[in-house]
Amino acid sequence: MTDAVTAEVRACFQDGQRSFASHKRIVQRLSVAFARDRKIFWKEFIRAVNRVLVIYARTAAVERVVQLIATFAGGHSTATSSDERQSGLENFCSALIAYLLERTSATSKAVRFRSCQLVSTVLTSLPDNAEINEQLYEPLVEKLMSRAKDKVPTVRAATISGLGRLQNPIEDAEDEVASQLVFMMSYDSSPAVRKAALSFTMISTCSVAAFVRRCHDVREDVRKTALRILANRVHPQSLPIASRVEILRAGLHDRSSAVRKTCLEVLLRDGWLRDACGGDLIRMISYLDPEIYSNVAIDAARLLVTASEELLMKAVGQINPKELTAETAVLLRACVASSDFIAETFFPSTLTFVEALKCTETTSFMQKQLLDIAGSVDMTDEVGRQELERFLLEDLIPNIDAGSECLRSAVR
Repeated sequence: MTDAVTAEVRACFQDGQRSFASHKRIVQRLSVAFARDRKIFWKEFIRAVNRVLVIYARTAAVERVVQLIATFAGGHSTATSSDERQSGLENFCSALIAYLLERTSATSKAVRFRSCQLVSTVLTSLPDNAEINEQLYEPLVEKLMSRAKDKVPTVRAATISGLGRLQNPIEDAEDEVASQLVFMMSYDSSPAVRKAALSFTMISTCSVAAFVRRCHDVREDVRKTALRILANRVHPQSLPIASRVEILRAGLHDRSSAVRKTCLEVLLRDGWLRDACGGDLIRMISYLDPEIYSNVAIDAARLLVTASEELLMKAVGQINPKELTAETAVLLRACVASSDFIAETFFPSTLTFVEALKCTETTSFMQKQLLDIAGSVDMTDEVGRQELERFLLEDLIPNIDAGSECLRSAVR
């Protein structure tokens, strides 16, 4: 039996190097071998682990073996159904983590890297409801936190998914693990570490500001990752309005076209407009407080309707120039800026434009939005032009309630 278990474990690791697709079947074979002789199994399993620990290069074969080790240790086996065998797997997992933790302080960077990688991968392979052994929890946190400050970036990066599993999203204001992840996301010198920390740090009231700041990271891939995470994991209403504006202001005008595209398509179109607002442009504009941040709101809406003819036509149908709100006034500006024929759709003559201005006499913000699109309105009608001039000189400009921005637009 001893020779059979030894041969089977070795064959499993040999087969596991070839393809991830075979891992489920290999884990079942390992489970059977584990049940036959745990002592011999442990010896052979650790022999395979030790071979991985000394390899620093990230070759495909080694990465497959790392995942196989984690999948088995995480207990993802359907071959052992009895409570006794499942308990044995849990004890095996704890013993393996303890074994690896002892090697996280090795002088070899390869051993430090692989031991941290294996610990983290095992932790992320555990079921969501799995509880970590109390005796193991403190040394686990201590060792990973220590390696999170390692001088080698790949070692620091290898700790992050494990720390992500150990963070406490409820009490993260006082949680040292969550605080360490936010620190790594914000200040680590390696872009790979910052990017990994972005992916595994839970978003909360204490960490969300750090995610927003990563939209200004010096590295393009980190900025793109930050935008994707904000799009997929954060509802815009859970962000302060100033943060929503900051994200768009940075992302839509980024020096990188790839970042601009991610901001427009992944965050603004898919994350905020489609998922958070159900495709309602007016609702999305309201999230940007258009009377305070009109330039950002107009810019965002303009880019969206310019990129989609369907969205443009839908937006046109939502606007009544004689019954403007702050949101529809901004949307009108965006639509006119996106297409030359839109102004004519709303204002076929100068008189219709003047009528719309008169309907907004009590609201200088809406008047300003209309006045800013006056250059796109057909002014060939002499009667209409005279009526517009009379309205501006007699009704608008003398009106002391008209804001200075509105007056500036009128004079221009």
